[in-house]
Amino acid sequence: MRFSSTQRPPSLPWSGTFHSVGARLLRDYAVQVGLNEAFTILDRGDAEDLLGIVREQLGLGGTKGKSRFPQKGTCLSIYSRAVNSQAPLDALLLDSYPWCAQYESDLKRLFGAYVDEKQKQGVVDFDDLLLYWSHFMSDRELGAHVAARFDHVLVDEYQDTNRLQESILLGLKPTGHGLTVVGDDAEGIYSFRAAEVRNILAFPQRFTPAARVVTLERNYRSTQPILDASNAVIALASERFAKNLWTDLASSERPQLVTVEDEAAQARWVADRVLEHREAGLKLTAQAVLFRASHHSAGLELELARRNIPFVKFGGLQFLEAAHVKDVLSALRWAENPRSRLAGFRVVQLAPGIGAAMNDSRGAASCPSFAVNGRQTSAMSRHWQPAALGKLVRPSTVRCSVRSVISTNLIDCGFSAAWNSASARLWAVPPSAGVARSIRALQSASDL
Repeated sequence: MRFSSTQRPPSLPWSGTFHSVGARLLRDYAVQVGLNEAFTILDRGDAEDLLGIVREQLGLGGTKGKSRFPQKGTCLSIYSRAVNSQAPLDALLLDSYPWCAQYESDLKRLFGAYVDEKQKQGVVDFDDLLLYWSHFMSDRELGAHVAARFDHVLVDEYQDTNRLQESILLGLKPTGHGLTVVGDDAEGIYSFRAAEVRNILAFPQRFTPAARVVTLERNYRSTQPILDASNAVIALASERFAKNLWTDLASSERPQLVTVEDEAAQARWVADRVLEHREAGLKLTAQAVLFRASHHSAGLELELARRNIPFVKFGGLQFLEAAHVKDVLSALRWAENPRSRLAGFRVVQLAPGIGAAMNDSRGAASCPSFAVNGRQTSAMSRHWQPAALGKLVRPSTVRCSVRSVISTNLIDCGFSAAWNSASARLWAVPPSAGVARSIRALQSASDL
């Protein structure tokens, strides 16, 4: 769409992912659902760490006979899938995690304690952003208020949505009026994230009258031989929306299906083709290898390095997942929400000579406790001035800056008693009234 010099493009203040929009709405309605307005959001790594702490507290970290309880990453994957798929835990374990089925009762206990700990600390994880949103859409008064804020809803990549996201959309637009979804059932490959391709396959029949289906068959990127191969593969699906992709881009080259013995042979084959193309006059910078996931490139990277073929890898670790960035964000999260024991734990560990120490008498759930020169104390940076955030600097520089700030503000032994007293008062403050019982029921392990 083109606009004249006097026209302004439309404003889309609510454009974003499901999780980002859910976070904004949860800020607006935090009080109504019993959350502290200053709640902080745990990323995947932090949620995994918190679940790991709860796992240890419940004594689930050791061995049970000859078997071992699932690790924290697996536990979080099970929890996340249960929340997003809305499937009963017993059925989910048998279907997706059969090797964990024997731990169903312990997992329920773990998930219930994990939810309790999040509420005590005033934190939510990514799954909570959708879970809270879905729940207050089911509330008659609150759901109507939220739905009235949106005249039209457009969702892209709808084939990758899960049942929880579908429930949100049906809550926003129960009759379907004002709701448009875009997607391709042939691209539904994220079932491991609890995505449900039936969301798009059954979408037209969700409403009365049925939604209108508009098929977009023209392709602007690929050549016709590639589309012919794609059409042949798509036609094998037992259930699908009928379509025949076409393009104006002709080509005499046809895609190849190559079978090799193993991953190492695959890497050698690709490296051979790269060198062949280079000898034929195609520059290395004009060649590319595509991967479904970043870690799939490991074998090829080794082969290219062995042959001294230069390459650049795009993708991999995201910026916000880098250790030094998480250090800075944890400091800011702790300043914003002193109840976030996980953020405080990460920050204080940056100071030299400080490590984790569990206080047996109070337990890890009470407050962040650390060992400094063999003595117990608690600490929090009260004067955080992140000068390093003003410019792009090396990760090591950021780490040194964080260590300097924390070390400067750490409480020495002389101030320990005063701080412990203040800390005790801080952690004695009762949490917010808690989420509504219906939300707690949704989150509790017994309902997963």
